[in-house]
Amino acid sequence: MRTVTLLVILAGGLFYTWIAFADLNFLSRAGRLGPGFFPRFIGAGIVLMTLVSLVDDLRRKPGTGETDIGLSRSVATIMGLALLYLAAMWLAGGVVGSVVFLFAALSVFNPGRLVANIAVSLAMPLVIYLLFVVLLNADMPEGVIPLPF
Repeated sequence: MRTVTLLVILAGGLFYTWIAFADLNFLSRAGRLGPGFFPRFIGAGIVLMTLVSLVDDLRRKPGTGETDIGLSRSVATIMGLALLYLAAMWLAGGVVGSVVFLFAALSVFNPGRLVANIAVSLAMPLVIYLLFVVLLNADMPEGVIPLPF
């Protein structure tokens, strides 16, 4: 099951990377970083890390590692959290949706560390907001519910 999951992630990562290289410009007409700058690096990272994980999985001896049931449960949890993320982004926007998603994901996969989970859940969207909105003058998704910031 893990190998199949990694192959699906690899296919999605390759498609994402292809779109980033084929359709998005690396630089804008003004010579500044364009819409393809970050997606190219992210796509290449997804493909590289998935290939490393796939090679590691293929080298692993049968009977070692996580069971298929445990992996399936983790995959189902991530899929449910991704749907929660989409709903939160649609309702409240990118920043608040990211806070909700990160807190939910960390609460499930990093239990018992409430303070650290809250800190990461608040810090990461703030850093992303500062990077994209303030530094790069890009937009974050806005939600249906208007927020004061």
